[in-house]
Amino acid sequence: YAPERLVDAIAHALLDYGMQEVAFAYFQLNTRNYEASAHAFESLGDYYVSQSSFTEASECYGKAIELGSISAKAKLEQFE
Repeated sequence: YAPERLVDAIAHALLDYGMQEVAFAYFQLNTRNYEASAHAFESLGDYYVSQSSFTEASECYGKAIELGSISAKAKLEQFE
């Protein structure tokens, strides 16, 4: 697999350049390749927030919390 942080950086750059569909594919790739990564799910949640898909964002943040993310908890509280 490609390094998680590299794929995440590419995904965020694509999102910054307005390439939402391609960025989404990269974020999803990370969650498939690194199923135990809280960061991968938190980043996918951030993507969903950028797309105003708050239900999906909440699900991703919830998964990130299950995997040990502390920062995702604060993000999730925005939707409760």
